[in-house]
Order: sequence, then structure tokens, then C-alpha cells
Amino acid sequence: MLHVPTSFHNAGMRFDRDHLVFKAICALDEIVDQCSTGPIRTTLAMRFVLAFLYSQSKTDERRNFDDFWKIIRDEHLQAYSDHDRRYMRVTYARTCLTGIARSCGLLMDIETQNRIAAVREKVRGRGGSRPLSLPDDHSEGSGGDHAPT
Repeated sequence: MLHVPTSFHNAGMRFDRDHLVFKAICALDEIVDQCSTGPIRTTLAMRFVLAFLYSQSKTDERRNFDDFWKIIRDEHLQAYSDHDRRYMRVTYARTCLTGIARSCGLLMDIETQNRIAAVREKVRGRGGSRPLSLPDDHSEGSGGDHAPT
């Protein structure tokens, strides 16, 4: 099972696989939220995140990766209303995200979801202007900007 480290105090420390996989899952979680308003324009960054996670997955099964890519961009999703269409897009994208995380060894349990939410809240609190870091990697004002993220 994937271990998400909670502390990175050495500025020169390279991030290990688990830390990078967790960050990539956080990025996909943000994409899921973005597609709640409708299909989103894909970027090279999204392609990279999906390719990275596939390279780290413990399976050759691509279905969750391919379906995630398709659903976030789908402009012609069949539904009774725009509300239903948005709900279906987010629900299916989140299901794919859960499968992607699992294939990389990360269980999307409540603890993991809370950690992702904490990371995203921390980034939002900064106005999104600083790189993504784990929620408890450094306390604010304690020289916590040393760790590359």
C-alpha cells in the first residue's frame, strides 16, 4: 500500500514515489472538481499527470485512465438535464480517479480523502500561488518554504 509521507524537512531531498503519486492524485482530484461545471479543456499538464500515474500503476489495465480522459472532456454526455450531465461527469470521473489511485497502491479511504482536501485547502488559502505541498510538511511561518514541492 502507498505510504504518504507527512514531513519533508530537507530542502535538497528528492521526493519519493509515494509522495509524487499522492501529489498527482491531488491534481486529478482538482480536475474532477473543475469538470463539475462542464467539460474541461485538457492540457499537457493533465496528460502528463495521467501518463505519470499510469507509469506508476501496478497494472497494465488502462480503462480508468482512458475513461477519466474521455469523461472530463465529454461535451455530448447523454442525460436528461444539464444538472444530471454535470452530476454524471463528476461521479464517473471520481470513480475513475478511485480506480487510478488503487492501481498505484493508494486506497481512497476517508483518511486519504481528508489529506487531499487538506492539501487543496492549504493551496486555496495561499491563493494557489505556491507549489503544492502536503498539509503538515511545515507549519506556516516556520521557514516552511524550504521544501521543494
